[in-house]
Amino acid sequence: MASVKKNISFLLFLHCTNYVFPLLLLPYLVRTLGAKEYGIYSMAVAFIQYFNVLTDYGYNLSATREISLVRQDRKTVSQIYWTTIFSKLIIFSIGIVVLFPFLFFINLKSQEIIVIGICITGVLGNIFYPIWYFQGTEKMLPMSVITGISRFLVLLLTFVVVSTAADTNNAVFVFGLAYIIPAVYLNLNLILKKEVVFYIPSPLEVWASIKGSSSLFLANFAITFYTSINVFVVGHWTGAVAAGNYYAADRLKFALQNFMSPISQAIYPRFCAVDDAGKLILLKRYGTVFFAFAFFIGLAMWLLGEYVVSRYLGVNAGSAPFYFKLMAPYIPVIAVGIIFGHWWLAARGNGSKLSILYVGGAILHMTYLFPLLNRFGVTGVIFATFATQCLIVVGMIYAFWKSFEKK
Repeated sequence: MASVKKNISFLLFLHCTNYVFPLLLLPYLVRTLGAKEYGIYSMAVAFIQYFNVLTDYGYNLSATREISLVRQDRKTVSQIYWTTIFSKLIIFSIGIVVLFPFLFFINLKSQEIIVIGICITGVLGNIFYPIWYFQGTEKMLPMSVITGISRFLVLLLTFVVVSTAADTNNAVFVFGLAYIIPAVYLNLNLILKKEVVFYIPSPLEVWASIKGSSSLFLANFAITFYTSINVFVVGHWTGAVAAGNYYAADRLKFALQNFMSPISQAIYPRFCAVDDAGKLILLKRYGTVFFAFAFFIGLAMWLLGEYVVSRYLGVNAGSAPFYFKLMAPYIPVIAVGIIFGHWWLAARGNGSKLSILYVGGAILHMTYLFPLLNRFGVTGVIFATFATQCLIVVGMIYAFWKSFEKK
């Protein structure tokens, strides 16, 4: 229990650096770049989120689970570590071959293509950022410290190199450094301290790794699809200004949402290491408190969010404060999804069930997204996303009870 509390503290610090520093930058970028350029910046970053999900490929759950089960065996841990890295690099290479022809096919402007190209440097950093290793070994301190330092340096550098609306490319490049700096340090540190030894996996090992994580990849991709697609839909049908307002609200919501992540990620390895009876005990111990915490966040968003965000973003806030308030019900629903999705289904190795639920939800999302957008504008997009999340969570609860009944 003590190590869980420590890891929650370290992960909380990590998520503070990941999201508080960008929150400090958000009003500066909105005011400095202006609504149009910030809209281009936000659409490019959202596009790269798809690429990060592609290269993460579900390893944040599957590799964490594998390492948590063999954490005392350095040889096996090293094999898992480098097999995961090599697999992510192969997936990245395939993605690059597909990405740029696709960008030209959809007739993006040259400026937008350049911005996306710069963002890809951050994807490479994300590939080598081994959060799954430190979660699996439950040693979060080194990663938390270097990540905090890196985010602070990126914060200072942004103020230096982004001063006008013409500095969009600089803003995007600095965004990528937030991944590259800690990735380089952490990998060098692990190798020099011989916590992992270099290992070249065979093609069969890489294929087995990719195949084993495919269901979790589909689940994560579906999540990113039905959330991030909204930015492109809003931008294409209502313009860059509306996309910037929606993206700003969504990022603020995402930052608050991720205050739940330290608890979720710190406890997840424990669920992986016990049988179903142990998982039920852990669900009873942590589930109620976790949901109550999420409900409090959502309630605060509803009561105070519109006022706080309008003051936070200033004169360029636009409709972002109102959109942020409407997103408040997302938080408790997402918490239920973590309890029954990650802590139960993923920890049991039921990634295929998760993928079915999320892919099905993403498909349903597209059936009512455009009618709601045409009828209610951006508000309709927010309602569509909430409906999708509720449907997925209902499916998770059903899967939980079915597996429990079998016991």
